[in-house]
Amino acid sequence: MDKRKLIGGIIFLVLTFNFGFVTAQEDLSPEDRRPFIYGTLSLASNIDPHFAWDGSSINFIDQICEGLFAYDLESENLNIVPILAANAGIWNENSTEYTVELKREIVFHDGSPFNAQAVKWSFDRLTSILIQGRTPFAELYKPLAEIYPTRPLLLNETRIDSEYEVTFKLNYPYIPFLSLLCFSGSKILSSLSTPINESLQVNSDVLIGTGPFIQQSHTNERTQFKANENYWREVPEIREMFWIKYSDPTSLQQSLIGGDVHMSEILTSDFYDKFESSEEIELSEPIASASISFIAMNNDLISLPLRKAITYAVNYSYIINQIGQGSFMQMTSIVPPSITYHNPNVLAPTMNITHARKLLMDHFTNQSDLLPGETIIDFGVITPTSSDEDWRNFAENTPICDLNYTYNLGSKNREDIGFLLKDNLKSVGIDLQITGVTFEQYFLKITGNFHELELFIAGWGADYNDPSNFINPLLKNTSLSNGAQVNDPYLEQLMDAGLLESNSTLRRDIYYEIQDYISNDLFPWIHLYYGVVRIAHSTWLSNYPINSLGYVYFYPCSWQAPAKTISSFNLLLFFTISLGTIYFIVIRKRK
Repeated sequence: MDKRKLIGGIIFLVLTFNFGFVTAQEDLSPEDRRPFIYGTLSLASNIDPHFAWDGSSINFIDQICEGLFAYDLESENLNIVPILAANAGIWNENSTEYTVELKREIVFHDGSPFNAQAVKWSFDRLTSILIQGRTPFAELYKPLAEIYPTRPLLLNETRIDSEYEVTFKLNYPYIPFLSLLCFSGSKILSSLSTPINESLQVNSDVLIGTGPFIQQSHTNERTQFKANENYWREVPEIREMFWIKYSDPTSLQQSLIGGDVHMSEILTSDFYDKFESSEEIELSEPIASASISFIAMNNDLISLPLRKAITYAVNYSYIINQIGQGSFMQMTSIVPPSITYHNPNVLAPTMNITHARKLLMDHFTNQSDLLPGETIIDFGVITPTSSDEDWRNFAENTPICDLNYTYNLGSKNREDIGFLLKDNLKSVGIDLQITGVTFEQYFLKITGNFHELELFIAGWGADYNDPSNFINPLLKNTSLSNGAQVNDPYLEQLMDAGLLESNSTLRRDIYYEIQDYISNDLFPWIHLYYGVVRIAHSTWLSNYPINSLGYVYFYPCSWQAPAKTISSFNLLLFFTISLGTIYFIVIRKRK
């Protein structure tokens, strides 16, 4: 046998093998793509859009159900775009009726038609549940209940104008109504498959919508979706998808590196280097999320001068750089940067120990400024510029006040922030005790038992894109989420004006003033940080719409992972066999 031909043939086979290995992964048909696997620490605990209010459940719902409108997750400003609506709706002259034309020839997963009747049925069901007080997010659909106590619900009626046109009749003008229509509670459901009076059961029922994915199965450990082959837009490139629950971030990130998971948004900084060095994983750049974290101060018990001094005593740089390690961005305003009417002129708080000490000394040596329970304090020979050691000794022996910081056990970041705060406040003469409680105990305290708290750490995320969604629930004097017990007449006036104003320029000015007043005059909290949205994913995934809301949405994604790939071991084995063949046929024959 001609040895040159033999060697040439083997080389041809090797090159053909490698060429096939590379090209087999490109331009794959849907049938040749492997299932996509998303790793998370929690799955949906409620699959009913009219009852779910946690992020994991809403992410599940968003794959299956659609509303009339949604946010363009790829736009920096989260522009609102029509989804099931044919175009932008039309307000009447008084801004109390909003008429929407609907898209045609859309069907639910169960085959029933999407039309005006489906829209009315969905909102009638929601209204009934709201009236019965059975949904946790009722306050979102009763935004001006204090101003209109005789008609607290925002929506009075959903009227069918024709088969593909509806009008929402409101009880009062509410400019953020279009944003509210983007919220998961405003998704459109199938009347054929959804119980009208009962909630869908998480482990036994199936959610039916018009969306790009269909629910196949759902347990406490795994969710399975398949592509909606009859979707009214293009069929998703991800034809089959599994969401897998992991017990901890470390095992989840290890699974991502090992290829068992294809995307995760649960990241810790100690894995960043591994992601960045991997040729098979892409790590996104961080963006500020539409979520805030803060330490609420009991405004009933802690006076304004004391709150202001505490704000200046905190080492924010340490929180951002050392505790956060890339997971935090310093908070400026109560309204995050991606939310409408964020005021860019509000500055982040800074640490100024000398200024904090002066504020405290001025306050506690002036009898007329003191709140009930506060007394004149003899500071002796110490001054605002006295040594840190002198002030710490003062805090140990005769503190200005004793305060308590409460956090939920299991959160290392919140625990670390508490220890930092304790250390920082010693430098201004305040003694701080740290109390960790179970999440159940913590939740009960921050949702009603406010009087039991002095300082506590909390967070808040956007339900929809409007500044009122951050300001009113957290600072309105009647809100159940107002843990700091803020009750400021000027702020109340501004909050009401912001909801009632229909002129966009005037409304922006109101919310700018609110943010400036909170940060520079009221000091209800210690402003900590905005969360960071950052994901790591397989390089086979592209076009993922990373967004400040943290919404998980896979419809726009391109997915090119082959159903079968040749492992590195098999590739090495092939070369070994090839070389062995050359040796035995060519070299041995020569011998």
